[in-house]
Amino acid sequence: MASEAELAYLKSARRPALARVAGLWTVALLLAGLLVQYPIRHATAEWLATDEAQDIVMTLRWGWRSPPIPRTVDIPLGEFDYGCKPGRDDKEAIKCRPGETWRRVDLRQMSEPCTAFGQFEVTLAEYDYAVWQRRRTLSKGVVKPSYPELAPDVSDWNWRTGDIPVVNVSHDDATAYTEWLGELTGRTWRLPTEEEWEYVARAPGRPGSQEAAFWWGPELPKERPGRPPRANCVGCDSRFAHRIAPAGSYAPNPFGLHDTAGSVWEWTLSAYMSDKLPADPKAADPDRSYVLRGGSWGSYPKELRVSVGADFHPDDWTNNVGFRVCRVSPPESQPAGAAGR
Repeated sequence: MASEAELAYLKSARRPALARVAGLWTVALLLAGLLVQYPIRHATAEWLATDEAQDIVMTLRWGWRSPPIPRTVDIPLGEFDYGCKPGRDDKEAIKCRPGETWRRVDLRQMSEPCTAFGQFEVTLAEYDYAVWQRRRTLSKGVVKPSYPELAPDVSDWNWRTGDIPVVNVSHDDATAYTEWLGELTGRTWRLPTEEEWEYVARAPGRPGSQEAAFWWGPELPKERPGRPPRANCVGCDSRFAHRIAPAGSYAPNPFGLHDTAGSVWEWTLSAYMSDKLPADPKAADPDRSYVLRGGSWGSYPKELRVSVGADFHPDDWTNNVGFRVCRVSPPESQPAGAAGR
């Protein structure tokens, strides 16, 4: 028969083994739990990404609140030199393209000019609200619009946060938003023409504006120690490297508009013409590309020059293209100066 000392020894020897077995069982149970939870979490994430789930979220978020309407800035109309002008828009061996022209443009000669422009690019919250309302009110059998895909790394600001510019929208999507906004407010909204966009981006003649490649002057918006970042682009702001910045993250131009350089490319109303001359409205082509302006978070600093544009098919969309709206005012109500509302 074992002595008490021998029994005590055997008991103490079993403790590590029992601890190891208990540890293995704990790990096994945790792994089993994860294996069970992963399909559930994956299915939940897939459902949350559906339009139907977003409808529920929007109802909870906006069901009793006023609609989010883009804030605007009144713009005094005038004239300016439009396009790539040698000596002004050339920058670091970047020359105006052969055949591209610059010309004097007077927006006061337009029949229905925009006199108020979005202070920011249309945000995800503003666009999502419009999609939600249209999905609620469209008749049965009509194809309902879908919520746009999210920008890269948007999860850093939580799911479908409202303060970043909307992206992944086509030209048709942007136009549909302006039409919905017009029905909501009883005013005429649209995308700006290429000439209107460049005018408000340059803010000519306003204190603080420069007759240069950028509204702030000739310097590229590269990140520099001791200086506040100027724009959301490649090598411009390490806080938002390779991703989109929230709207209004940078100082406004002298008209009070934010993010005219960088952030997202902005759709315009103008058909693309390589020589910068107005497109012939009689030569309408359904496959014609439209002009994008402003550069984006994925653009290099030189691509943010005010005169630079790009062409994009109206049916296409990507994660660095959004838009800004403008509002048409009757001639008698054209503003004498800039003011926000």
